[in-house]
Amino acid sequence: VKRPLNAFMLYRRTFQKMVSVFCKGEKENHQEISKATGYCWRNLEPQKIHDIFERLYALERQHHKLAHPEYKYDP
Repeated sequence: VKRPLNAFMLYRRTFQKMVSVFCKGEKENHQEISKATGYCWRNLEPQKIHDIFERLYALERQHHKLAHPEYKYDP
């Protein structure tokens, strides 16, 4: 069972979907998308966006806990 996605990873998944929509037909460079995502998350997104994804993370964590009550992270 995988861990729930954290706030940044949820943001990155959303960012990736937006890139796919806006760059339809173009070859996607995931390394560049990751760099752009990190830059936007750290430097461009307002706190409000961070708060939204933190709330989504809390929901994701809660859902994961209900779905997998015995789950313990063990790297």
